[in-house]
Amino acid sequence: MSRRLPSLSAAKAFEAAARLLSFRAAAEELSVTHSAISHQVKSLEAQLGVLLFRRGPQSVTLTEAGKLYFPVLRDALDRIAEGTELVRALESPRELTVQVYITMAVHWLIPRLHEFQQRHPDVRVRISTSRVSWDFDAEHADLGIVLQPPSDPSVHREVLAPASVTPVCSPRLLGGRNGISTPQDLKRFPLLKIYTAPHDWSAWFEKAGVEAVSESEAISVDSYILAYEAAMEGQGVAMALKPFGMPDLKVEQKLVAPFGIVAERGDSWLLVCRPERLDRPAVRAFRSWIREAASGTIAKVA
Repeated sequence: MSRRLPSLSAAKAFEAAARLLSFRAAAEELSVTHSAISHQVKSLEAQLGVLLFRRGPQSVTLTEAGKLYFPVLRDALDRIAEGTELVRALESPRELTVQVYITMAVHWLIPRLHEFQQRHPDVRVRISTSRVSWDFDAEHADLGIVLQPPSDPSVHREVLAPASVTPVCSPRLLGGRNGISTPQDLKRFPLLKIYTAPHDWSAWFEKAGVEAVSESEAISVDSYILAYEAAMEGQGVAMALKPFGMPDLKVEQKLVAPFGIVAERGDSWLLVCRPERLDRPAVRAFRSWIREAASGTIAKVA
């Protein structure tokens, strides 16, 4: 049976105008003229035999037919867009966008990425660290490594490792009468707190069996990487994010972990991906490699 479908341009014009409730705004979004939007909507109304908009001097509103038709077309266009991206991905399997936190990218992923490139020189990896949210941005990334389960339950998830924390500081703060030698000594030094991870220090003090320092006595920054930089300069004690978000202390030699006490954060490092992208060759290759690399790191620090 043949389908009675509207033209795609008319559907796009109506969807944009209905979503924005403005022909002018729809024209700007679609980079066409105001009259083109009006013409396309009128053409669609003529084909359907109903009015989709009530037109006023300065505004438009949806009729009952328009309210009924809008979500149908919106969902249909969304599915067309998703399907188009999937087909493009099949045609360009060598491009891969990976969303990670800047701290993990600098201290763990980038130093190891050459190993993946040696195995898969035909895959071009793009590292995205622009997202502030902890959640996976499935619209713009193929894969993500996040510390909290994404809000979308349809996203595929694999646990790489539990997340944990331990204090690190400059070697200059160790030893001597006034240096750091026990967990209790931390009360005499500025603590560097990540305000997007407010429970790190309290969890660690509880694990160490030490009364927690007041939150008001901590210096707040917005990322672990900033805390590490401040700690290297001797400005305080930072909390290192293990096992994928901390500097290699043997290599850096500007930070040391004064205690062998590690506290679990209560969440895990997750490798996440949209299920429909799991069969992409580049995604399969990266998932296999990063699981192997993660296992190697866990075994090394265990």
